[in-house]
Amino acid sequence: MRRGSAQLSLTSVVATIFVAAVLAGGGLYAFYSYSDDLLAVFSSWLSGEPTIMVKLEIPVPRVDADSCAVAVRRLPTTLRPTATWYSEEVYNSMRKPGDVVVVRQILPAIVAKYRTDPEPGGYKVDYYEPVTYFVAVVCAKNGELRYSYGRVHEVFPRELVTTYRVEVELEERGPTQPLAASPEAGAGSPQNYSGLRCNITITSSYGYCEWGYCITWVRGPYIYSMNDLGTRFKISRYPRPSAAYLESFYYSDILCASQYPRWESAGKNLVPTTVEVETLPLQGNLRDRVYFQVMYNYERGYVGSPSEWVACLWLLYPVEIVDARRSAQLAGLVPFELSSYSPPPAPAYARGPTSGNRVIGFDPPYTSDTVAVSIGVSVTYKGFTLTVTVNFYKAGRNDNTYTTPSVVVEDVSGRTTPWYYWWYKDNGRMTYEVMFSNYR
Repeated sequence: MRRGSAQLSLTSVVATIFVAAVLAGGGLYAFYSYSDDLLAVFSSWLSGEPTIMVKLEIPVPRVDADSCAVAVRRLPTTLRPTATWYSEEVYNSMRKPGDVVVVRQILPAIVAKYRTDPEPGGYKVDYYEPVTYFVAVVCAKNGELRYSYGRVHEVFPRELVTTYRVEVELEERGPTQPLAASPEAGAGSPQNYSGLRCNITITSSYGYCEWGYCITWVRGPYIYSMNDLGTRFKISRYPRPSAAYLESFYYSDILCASQYPRWESAGKNLVPTTVEVETLPLQGNLRDRVYFQVMYNYERGYVGSPSEWVACLWLLYPVEIVDARRSAQLAGLVPFELSSYSPPPAPAYARGPTSGNRVIGFDPPYTSDTVAVSIGVSVTYKGFTLTVTVNFYKAGRNDNTYTTPSVVVEDVSGRTTPWYYWWYKDNGRMTYEVMFSNYR
């Protein structure tokens, strides 16, 4: 997934319509009802260009502030790209604490997954291609930042009109203080390995707005092997890209007082692969850590209104997995995590005994926020470095658009009779880790 004429031509056929309705203090300030929403979508089906509507409800908390800026940006994905492959502004306006903002967006009806149904026909739509939004709420009082919220939300449309309520949990923030020295990752700790860096390159700018990217290695799952069994961790591009969930970041600052972003977590974002890669084989009683090379989009822009006040908004979100390797393949670039593995007795839920080669995939829970593993990465912006924690989540997708990474197993024993067992670590189908043993 990268910028280019092919992607832009795809974008040109993705017609997007935005309609925002705002409910202030419980009063409705738009002549829209559910039937109106349904009619707007239904007419597109009659014209042969079926669409769906995503309706975001964003309650602005009743906080001690004069006003709040509310912004919604749509992040680019494989089947729902944007014109620039950076975020697309959907909504940006000033609101009062206690308002409820309703943002409507009409998008092409791309089916991502079907489900079986006992009625005639046999199948129904489980969900349409999800839409990824970044939602920001920034509140100020007397010209000073008081509250801030920023989060990535992945919406799975299951109806022609899908309503998604954003639960805004604001974090109180005092006036911005000057930044001191550049905080660096702690050396010697695998959690905060000082060698992992993401140096932001600015590719374009306009006024105060900036766009760019950075690339870094991110820690993933362990891969295991044992004697007479070779294993490789695989990410795919065809026929469906593998995808994983990684951490996104944001920062907001009233009146753009800070020169540098103090990155905060914005939650997980689905990241597809753009390459077909297998790690080098691991063989013998060993385990090693898989690392993903990830490209992050960087953005700096505004939220709010120039007639009242504006806040600067920084975004840093993962968009592509461009490589995958074991730590032993990346000497000096990542922590060395190759170690011995003593196969334990196979648990009762293990598969086997079996023999021969196989490819083992995973079974995603789409909404899991459970973190599998984390690592510190030093993000550098114009000479200032701040360490962030990048989480790899126990989540994924397996549908018409994406699949999960997989573990490729090669039986080199020469045996024809069943002899080994395999199982998902902790009996969890989304640990991305597969363990092996030759006895129970």
